[in-house]
Amino acid sequence: MIKITIAVDDEKYLRAIEPDLNENGKRTKIYLSQDKKIVIEALDVNAARAAVSTIGRVLNVARKIMEVNVW
Repeated sequence: MIKITIAVDDEKYLRAIEPDLNENGKRTKIYLSQDKKIVIEALDVNAARAAVSTIGRVLNVARKIMEVNVW
């Protein structure tokens, strides 16, 4: 099993993407740890790569939305 931990400096990004974090797929599990880090557990390299890519895109979209200050 592959375990990847992602630390995010600003907690507002974690709050923005929290609904996307608690996902369990066939080969991956993504969740928020108690110390406020994104944890990805994957059965293989391909599943890990896909999960990291997905979280990266979600964080990028959240950053772009927050920079515009539409909300």
